[in-house]
Amino acid sequence: MTKKIFIAGSGGIGEAAAILLREWSEFAVEIFLGDISEGNLVKANNFVAQNSLKSSKVETVLMTGEINEAMKSAFEKCDVLLDCSPGSQAPRMARFARDFRMHYANLTEYVAETEEIIALAEDAETGFVL
Repeated sequence: MTKKIFIAGSGGIGEAAAILLREWSEFAVEIFLGDISEGNLVKANNFVAQNSLKSSKVETVLMTGEINEAMKSAFEKCDVLLDCSPGSQAPRMARFARDFRMHYANLTEYVAETEEIIALAEDAETGFVL
């Protein structure tokens, strides 16, 4: 069974997470890298392709202020949203996860944002890991 994982944020943490998931998952994965910078997406996609021995699918998604068709399409396909974006974006990413019924994971240390996500997750039908 293939798990589809959306990684929001394609900086150093996001690209490292993509490689770790691609190389060491005990199940098949498809990675969707999302970022507000097209340049970061190209760099991260190249980094994953050049440093990974596996050939599972990696797609890139340009993220805009409002949800766009590419984001919506990717979110509808994905099982998990791994939030590697700046901490201030955590509530926004968590809302996407809730609205599109994805599990959500974030390592943020932003206290106010974490509290907002905890409240938001109360009615979620998926898991939220902070």
